[in-house]
Amino acid sequence: MILTNKKIPLGYKVAVGGIAVTVGYVLFALLAPAPKPVVLLAVSSGVLDTGQPNMTAWPATGGAAIGAMGSGVLATNNADQPTPTASIAKVILAMAVLKQRPLQLGQPGQTITFTENDIAIYKADLALNGSVVPVNVGEQLSEYQALEALMLPSGNNIASSLANWAFGSEQQYITYAAKMLSDLGLSKTHLDDTSGYSPKTVSTPRELVLIGEEALKNQVLAQIVNQKQATLPVAGTVNNVNTDLGQRDVNGIKTGNTDEAGGCLLFSATRRIGNKDVTLVGAVQALPDIQQALNAAPDLVDNGYLNFVYVPGLPAQVGTMTVPWAKPVNIIPSNEVGQVVWSGAPLKRDIAVHPGLYGNVGQAKIGNQTSDLILESAIPQPSLRWRLTHPLQIIKGFISH
Repeated sequence: MILTNKKIPLGYKVAVGGIAVTVGYVLFALLAPAPKPVVLLAVSSGVLDTGQPNMTAWPATGGAAIGAMGSGVLATNNADQPTPTASIAKVILAMAVLKQRPLQLGQPGQTITFTENDIAIYKADLALNGSVVPVNVGEQLSEYQALEALMLPSGNNIASSLANWAFGSEQQYITYAAKMLSDLGLSKTHLDDTSGYSPKTVSTPRELVLIGEEALKNQVLAQIVNQKQATLPVAGTVNNVNTDLGQRDVNGIKTGNTDEAGGCLLFSATRRIGNKDVTLVGAVQALPDIQQALNAAPDLVDNGYLNFVYVPGLPAQVGTMTVPWAKPVNIIPSNEVGQVVWSGAPLKRDIAVHPGLYGNVGQAKIGNQTSDLILESAIPQPSLRWRLTHPLQIIKGFISH
């Protein structure tokens, strides 16, 4: 064997080293993670400004309250002192009857046959100069018709007859209704009779609003209180004593009027605000007379709706996802999360976004609604050429991971 001591030329070593470095860099550039995308948000988390409420249409006397379906009571004026409800108490009776004997829309319900006892009730209420609906012995009304007779012409005698039919007696109804009211958390509403003719049947505007909201959850009752008239077998055509119906979107609910109660009205209206139908519920009590109560409600409706605002929640472009090898891509909400809220009501917005190249990159929550945050289009992976020509960006990406 012949051993040599021949040296490898320096140029060869440099060439081989250069090739090794180049191959190493190419492999590193190909395999190293790209820099993370950078999120640039156009909006932030926090509490959104919903303005301040401004209720100016309160009646000069009595008490009043305004609320909305799903929102409870929103504004009040002298609304916590119990006073007689007059015939608004019939709303409570209708609610209780429909809980005891449920109806679906379009169903007439069971048949009620009027007896001598019902005629005696009618005559007694007539002698008291209360509101009554004529009935005859043997007359038959469906449950739906009886509820129409109760709510539209406001028959006091129908209230007693309905309570007897559904609960066995007026006292058993009062016991049942007292528990129903207690379950709803209404501690200032007390019943002494079925019709509200007794001055000892009392409530507050605040609690009447809550009663109205609960009543309108029943589609049958909501339909009946929005009827201007109905036709009954003996009484014929009967008119709704709530003459506000149809004025400025009013669609319910019940009037009340006695010497002790003064003019009372539990009312509702529905209007479109932004992308949502908002049903407002209001109550006035202890006004000088029923006409003043009827006059007050439409102004309260208009004033109330002025205090609802539509808050978009999110802009069409929430932000951008930016990478150094491609154009920025918009971050957009997957669905509309705008909400209609009462002015001054707190509305919180929470936004969370994470870096990504496609699809869902986060979520936004506004009030009780949520939306995924998505990229308007996918961001491509960096090209080989970009990787090879941006070593500092590649190194930065490697370090950031």
